[in-house]
Amino acid sequence: MTDLTNQVAIVSGASRGIGKATALLLALQGATVVAVARNDKELAALTQKTGGLSIVADISNEVDAQHVVEETLRHYGRLDILVCNAGVGSFAELEDFSSAEWDRIFDTNVKGTFLLCKAAVPHFKAQKKGHIVGIASDVAKRTFAHGTAYGASKYAQDAVLASLRKEVR
Repeated sequence: MTDLTNQVAIVSGASRGIGKATALLLALQGATVVAVARNDKELAALTQKTGGLSIVADISNEVDAQHVVEETLRHYGRLDILVCNAGVGSFAELEDFSSAEWDRIFDTNVKGTFLLCKAAVPHFKAQKKGHIVGIASDVAKRTFAHGTAYGASKYAQDAVLASLRKEVR
């Protein structure tokens, strides 16, 4: 197991699923976890297990995403790891999707990743180190019926992260 003592990690989408498991594992490895999600009750329960900080935020909102990073830095004075995990999905035939649902999926899955990275990268550059972990989906590399919006968003999220990797490595 990796020792992450003295490391501060933001985990978006931390209230359940992969994000919750990631936050718990990071805490188990010694990291201070800043858990981020829209569900305050589930975040509070998680923070009781991980310690650290919970921030209720909608990462598809630029002000909220910036606040997450600023509050982490204000509270802990550092940021070492950003886990972009928040995501939503909806599955239906293309003609059954509304543009509002399409936007909701892209706003969370793609724009949320972009905004968190945009807020964290200047800090990582200034300290000359930092890790970004993007949790997309295997559908970033394959397609399936009824997955048009979700699959497209995961392709786009993967492209954002792959391009950013080349920019900052």
